Amino acid sequence: MNQDQQIQILYDWALAHGLEGMFRKVVGDHAVEMKDISEVVDKTWLSYSRNYTIPYIPDEIVLLQKTTRFQFQKVGLKALPKTLCTLKYIENFSVPSNELTELPSCIGELKHLAYLDARENRISHLPESIGDARSLVMIHMSDNNLSSIPKSIGNLESLDRLFLANNPITELPEELRYCCSLEVLDISNTQIEEIPQWLGEMKSLRSLISDKPFKLYFEKALEQEEYGAMKITFRHRLEQDLMDEELHSQTPFLIGDEGWPMGRAIWGVDERGEHIEYYLNSRWGDTHGKIYKDGTHEFLPVLPQMGKVSEWESNYRVELTMKGLIS
Repeated sequence: MNQDQQIQILYDWALAHGLEGMFRKVVGDHAVEMKDISEVVDKTWLSYSRNYTIPYIPDEIVLLQKTTRFQFQKVGLKALPKTLCTLKYIENFSVPSNELTELPSCIGELKHLAYLDARENRISHLPESIGDARSLVMIHMSDNNLSSIPKSIGNLESLDRLFLANNPITELPEELRYCCSLEVLDISNTQIEEIPQWLGEMKSLRSLISDKPFKLYFEKALEQEEYGAMKITFRHRLEQDLMDEELHSQTPFLIGDEGWPMGRAIWGVDERGEHIEYYLNSRWGDTHGKIYKDGTHEFLPVLPQMGKVSEWESNYRVELTMKGLIS
């Protein structure tokens, strides 16, 4: 099949799916029709969303060798073209909110790929070759069916954001520790129950997002001296023998100061006794808990900061707002 025949197939596919714009080009401030549809080979981006229904993309897309942006969002896409990985200059690959069950096994061949966004699909695994896409700075795979992450992800030294929320993942590969640029990691609503010690040793990580009250959050959110000082301050408040009304009137109070607000706290009483309940924000994620008059400490759930808002999160956010712990 020659190039003219391939272009005709691509043209017929575009017209059948309302994508006539693919065969327009920008001249000055205006989009004009291509005089020759063969000019499509010079197109540098593909970006379609919502208003289109595009269940498949033909293999003839290989003609668009100059494409750097491949974006098909919420269009009902069920499969990707076999020739996708021959588009060597793709930098932004974005296919969120579709019906995909897999990513191409050759995705590591996209050496210029910086942004991979495949959230809200049905993808069950990340290809092992993902570790060969060394230019990646962001991977967004939230709301899929991932149960594990390939060890090769440790090869991605430029990766600074990794979103894995709402997946049945049970553990993180230790190789992730070699992602020396990683700043943001979202593992909210996964099946990860414990934070490995090596994660706490990653100097680049500034935000760990989760819906679970991991103790590591608190240990990294505050230095031990600051934690001790806060605990003493809280207990001092509780030991002032003030009336409940007086304690209540002092809260919520600011933790930190106006120049560096770390969070808020309130006084309360439950079946275990008087306590100060706090909610902190830090580079390691949110921390929520209670410190009792006898010095014991209880960790409580925190709010995930990204991803879909569940009914639980919505109700919990309202509860914490009413208490004055968050705004």
